[in-house]
Amino acid sequence: MKKRINVLILCLYDAAGIPSKLNFFLNYYPQYFKSDILYYSSHGYQYNLYNSIDDINIDIIKKKIEWADAFLFELVGLDHPAYRLYDLDFKRELHGKKVFFYSLCSPYIWDIDATLDFIVKHNVYVIPAFYEETRHYNNAVKQVYLPYPILNKELLYYKNRDGKESRSIKLFHSPTNEMLKNSHIFLKTAIELRKRHPNIELIYNRGLTYRENMRSLSSADIVYDEMWVMSLWGQSGIEATALGKPVLVYLSEESQIYWQKVCGTNVLPFVLCEPQNLKRKLIELIESEELRKYYGERSKHWFWEHWSGEKTARRYYNAICEMEPFKK
Repeated sequence: MKKRINVLILCLYDAAGIPSKLNFFLNYYPQYFKSDILYYSSHGYQYNLYNSIDDINIDIIKKKIEWADAFLFELVGLDHPAYRLYDLDFKRELHGKKVFFYSLCSPYIWDIDATLDFIVKHNVYVIPAFYEETRHYNNAVKQVYLPYPILNKELLYYKNRDGKESRSIKLFHSPTNEMLKNSHIFLKTAIELRKRHPNIELIYNRGLTYRENMRSLSSADIVYDEMWVMSLWGQSGIEATALGKPVLVYLSEESQIYWQKVCGTNVLPFVLCEPQNLKRKLIELIESEELRKYYGERSKHWFWEHWSGEKTARRYYNAICEMEPFKK
């Protein structure tokens, strides 16, 4: 029987979504993990979720580290204000533990060299969430490519939930970052296509909650998502594959390699497109129900084969087991 891994997540950035979801995901598979999470933010006083970094209880953290087998830092570099925690020096408590960062988001790191020096010196691993962040890393930085955690239970709730017959073709896009996602190109193209295909219904989700977004996604016929920048910005695209939707994406050659590593397979389910041929690709899908069904079935099969919850949990478990321990 496998030994269960105790994981402690320390959230130091001002957004709780990613570490909260990872904590919930790991605890959903008790045969592999027992997970706990501590929130500390430089702006923590603004949120009920967080403890302020000025109110850190050192003894609590040290006890939690002692309990943990693996320790995850969330999203920031050594120079972020929250990394005043390093002044408290947990190197003795961390010695022998498996330690890793869930991404080093380059926009938030002012001194990438100091951060990377720390990582290499102390045997810390990185799970890249940016394809572009990997450009900062040399061969000495130990990287582990793992998928964003998505619970099967969540997906099954929304699968085919809409269930209504509709004569319209629903095009879905969620513009997390409109500039980086080229949302304006998709929006302009979709509006142009409406003149030729008046049955097109555009679902352009901005500022919705996760549940509202998923309800819209479950009713879509075609999904467009931009996934070349950051894996988290491809979340809607991945969830759409699980729901059996054809997903159009732009992936550069470098980002295709990144996604193949994250997914653990060279086969990707997306309908690849570029700004120059987006209109043609959309027309092909809009005008052919058979093509939409083909890509939808391919998407669904791929997700449950490569990204489903149990398999993702095993990949996290195996990756942590194979990590070398932190050294002082």
